[in-house]
Amino acid sequence: MNNIVEVTESTSTVSVSTTDNKITVTDASPTVTVSAPYSKVGADQLIFNQFSDSTNTAVPENSSDVFTFTGTSPVNATVNASTDTLTVSIDDATTSAKGAASFSSTDFTVSSGAVSLVDLNTTHFASSALDTDLSSVSASDDTLASAKAIKAYVDAQDTGQDLDFTTDTAGNSAVDLDSQVLTFAGGEGIDVTHSGQTITVTSEDSTAANKGAVIVAGTSPVNVAYSSGTATISASDATTGSKGVASFDSSDFSVSSGAVSLADITTSHIATGTLDTDLSSVSGSHDTIPSAKATKDYVDGAASQATTAAQGVGTGDSPSFVNTTLTGQLRGPASFTIDPATVGDNTGTVVIAGNLQVNGQTTEVNSTTLTVDDKNIELGSTASPSDATADGGGITLKGATDKTITWDNTNDNWSFSEHVNAVTGKEYKVNNVSVLNATTLGSSVVNSSLTTVAGGTVATQADATALAIALG
Repeated sequence: MNNIVEVTESTSTVSVSTTDNKITVTDASPTVTVSAPYSKVGADQLIFNQFSDSTNTAVPENSSDVFTFTGTSPVNATVNASTDTLTVSIDDATTSAKGAASFSSTDFTVSSGAVSLVDLNTTHFASSALDTDLSSVSASDDTLASAKAIKAYVDAQDTGQDLDFTTDTAGNSAVDLDSQVLTFAGGEGIDVTHSGQTITVTSEDSTAANKGAVIVAGTSPVNVAYSSGTATISASDATTGSKGVASFDSSDFSVSSGAVSLADITTSHIATGTLDTDLSSVSGSHDTIPSAKATKDYVDGAASQATTAAQGVGTGDSPSFVNTTLTGQLRGPASFTIDPATVGDNTGTVVIAGNLQVNGQTTEVNSTTLTVDDKNIELGSTASPSDATADGGGITLKGATDKTITWDNTNDNWSFSEHVNAVTGKEYKVNNVSVLNATTLGSSVVNSSLTTVAGGTVATQADATALAIALG
């Protein structure tokens, strides 16, 4: 068994359990009785429970454990061994040290330890700090004036005094402070109001009939900026897409007192690709302008071919020329007529001394007789001719019904819409061999389905063949 036991009182029952180094009595006011077979050893001991400050707890661990009471200024802790007393005291507070203090009810109110100042009055001021006569005051800011002293001083100063003032009007004016009232009057566009001792001067908004405040707002390209009461008005530079401030090139414009006008236009103002200097070949669109020299050269060249030098060559004129040479194209309206003399009677002859190429969709010849020197006429002459592209091609003679000779690509033959008649003395040939004339089958025809001929009947195919041979 160990030398130290823990004694716990619980429900009037004390149980003893073995532990090390300490005896703990958990009851708040314990009564410890030692009974047989146990006995008390040594002198009586003062038994205490614990010391606590609600946060930390000190518990004696043995009989020699000592609690030390230490005071921190202004608190003092004194132990009297002869009287077994502990005395705790606090030093009195001073102007330089903290300590215990009492508070004068004249100057403070105290409630449950809370200290506050009483309402101050003139009795709380030192007589040297309260100035009751302002006719002569301290040269330093170390006194305060009473209300009575201030009133007496101000009244004395105001009596018989004037308030001098001046305005934009020439000269000075004054107000007798005893008998007159200074009035602040607002002019047009200005309002003057007051509240208490505050005078407020404001501007009215301007109208068509009344002057007043105006806010200057810029609308593009005009800009308005404000800084420290200054309004700065500026304008953005003009661009090809926005209006704005612009300068004008003196080679293109003339400007006088803000009035802008075009400078005299010269050929230098016309783009190189727009100024045409040679009319022998011009743009296919109306997008160029000829120079005077180019116009003169072209007209002079054309006029030199005129039969009469005085002929007009305007758009409404009808000049006559012996010969005309073009280096470009001869152009006209959508319906263009070439009419040789006599004009208007559809007579005369137009001669094309060269090849004729027609790049249209339809070629119409409204003449009685068409004469072509060419001995070969090509039809269906496409970029890539074939039997398929030739199918249906041929010649159509207009009548009550169309009379046609057309190519039938499916059957690989020419198709005639009408009878074919060979005139007297002519015959039909195959591979340059006569096969039929008005009275005779060709000798090369050895097979035939003929069964009847003029003057009789051929009984068999063989007879017909023999007859054909006999007829020669």
